[in-house]
Amino acid sequence: MDALQHIFKQECTELLEKFEQGLVQASNGNIHNELIAELFRSLHTIKGSAAMFGFQKINELTHELEFIFDAIRNQQLNLSKNLIDLSFDYIDITRTIILSGDENKTEQIYLADTLLAKIKSLPISSTQNFTPAKSSALYYIHLVPQESLFLSGNNLLYVLEDLLTVGNTVCKAFLLMPADIDSFAFNRPLVGFEILLQTHASLEKVHEQFIFIQDHCQIQVEEIPSYTGNISSIDTKHFSDYSASTSLRNAIYTIATHNIENTVANQKNHTTEKHHHSIRVASYKLDDLMSLVSELITTQAQLEVTAEKTNNNQLNNVVEALQKISRRMRDTVFSVCLIPLDSVLVRFQRMVADLSKELYKEIKFEAVGTDIELDKYVIENLVDPLLHLIRNCADHGIEEKEIRLQKGKNAAGKVQLKAYTSGTHAILEISDDGAGIDQHKILHKAIQLGLANENETYQEEEIIHFIFHPGFSTAQTVTAVSGRGVGMDVVKKNIEKLKGTIKINTTLHKGSVFTIKLPLTLSITEGLLVKIGNSLYVIPLEHVVKCITLSTENIQKTWSYTEYTNTQLPILALQKVFYAKQTGAYPKAVLVEYQNQLVGLAVDEVVGEHQIVLKSLGEFYKNSPEYGGATILGNGQVSLVIDVAHIIENNINPETKFMYGNTK
Repeated sequence: MDALQHIFKQECTELLEKFEQGLVQASNGNIHNELIAELFRSLHTIKGSAAMFGFQKINELTHELEFIFDAIRNQQLNLSKNLIDLSFDYIDITRTIILSGDENKTEQIYLADTLLAKIKSLPISSTQNFTPAKSSALYYIHLVPQESLFLSGNNLLYVLEDLLTVGNTVCKAFLLMPADIDSFAFNRPLVGFEILLQTHASLEKVHEQFIFIQDHCQIQVEEIPSYTGNISSIDTKHFSDYSASTSLRNAIYTIATHNIENTVANQKNHTTEKHHHSIRVASYKLDDLMSLVSELITTQAQLEVTAEKTNNNQLNNVVEALQKISRRMRDTVFSVCLIPLDSVLVRFQRMVADLSKELYKEIKFEAVGTDIELDKYVIENLVDPLLHLIRNCADHGIEEKEIRLQKGKNAAGKVQLKAYTSGTHAILEISDDGAGIDQHKILHKAIQLGLANENETYQEEEIIHFIFHPGFSTAQTVTAVSGRGVGMDVVKKNIEKLKGTIKINTTLHKGSVFTIKLPLTLSITEGLLVKIGNSLYVIPLEHVVKCITLSTENIQKTWSYTEYTNTQLPILALQKVFYAKQTGAYPKAVLVEYQNQLVGLAVDEVVGEHQIVLKSLGEFYKNSPEYGGATILGNGQVSLVIDVAHIIENNINPETKFMYGNTK
């Protein structure tokens, strides 16, 4: 029972998120019939599941709210702002009860009863009768159960019985015979059903009767438009005059209208359609699967090295085939373990809707390309930075309505989250069309805090970079939304923890764009293997732009410069950083991008590209932030992975400040 309740909590949480997302759309004025039907279906499913698992308060609340949305669906009531707010309260209370697993706590009972009284006070409640939304219609239903129906715990006869509450029905069973006697099995359904349903309900309402079995049955529902009689007046014995092979749909046409139509072929085509099913898998099992694939890739690399030493062509062919299979398996496991950014989108939509009301601003939230998929760990750790950036755009960026109108802008401000992929990276852009960042204000505050010198000239990027300093805030007053200066520094740290970068582009009075660049996955990636002294290191390939040859004088001190495309390119000698002895006669520079500028990392030798499995260094190396992890090479040797951003930041010569252009 505990396992079933766990599944219920998961499904109910997903339905609440779906319901919440629909309410956010409605609060933005995007109300249409399909949205209302979707909201109603979510409530209908929650109500049935809650009653099944003994959550009576949730069932009672949902029951009342469902009738209100049924009235809206039948165009008897408008979806008002008051009802949207009450629905948000319903989501919060239901979510709290679901998470706690106990609805008998005093505080939860009080909140639920208070909300229930508010819902019952609305113009339409469950005690009122509704006028049918449409005239009587006749529906033909063809239902074929599948093997999974028995495993789901649903009773098909109860579903057929529930159809009587919707309208008048005529039901006919038919055998589902196997192709041969060897295919016969007791756990396989042997009976299907044809049903005629005459009702005032809409087609969506009819579909809802099968909501609990729709994943376990092939269901065809179609309206018979030409029938105007009443099937309750037809003597059902007439149907027995037709052979078992005659469709009930054809029979009703013959009896009532004497117009036989050949629809059996279409019916067969429908019942043979393929249905794709999904299953729920615990996240720890996916983590284990990813770990096993990582170990497979490491072992495959070791086997590749061994095969090269033996010079056995047959073994090399096997290794090559194994390499192809392991890469395909890696890609498949990635596709399973990655989750869409859409899964957390409703949090951002809800927050903007709440902020719009709290800050007395008109703010529209727009999401583009959020169907991209990211590593589960990346998604989990990305939510807080995105929430803070979107909150900043709404609070600091978007101006009040009157100010926007004075500037010639639309009264409603826009905050946008745009996502797309570029190579092996995901790019997230959070933008607004607000006031932009005032660099003079930033610099003035930095001088006050002692972060900048008023007699020194700073470049634009250097000024913007101050907002990532801990405790930095230009807000005049501290509010519940912002002003404490504990935000952008945490955003930067969290993004760097994900091996990503963040950049800011802003134009005063026009708006700002925060661009986050992240690897699609953190566990298996591509790296450039380099030699520094007698040790091998890995530079993540996402940072690498190009490799060039240097002269030995470039690595005589920590920082030097070389001519590159008619500019002075700063060179950081990693030999000096890692206290290694130079071993290469012709040192190389790996050009990486940092703060919108190329920086050369001097190494002794570039070995080549390698697929690496990133391993954590553990608690013992927590004070070595210059390394982002380690990997095991094909020969069994452990190689450290360089954290490019940290290496550059912690070895900057304060006199040159190369990354802001003062390189001479």
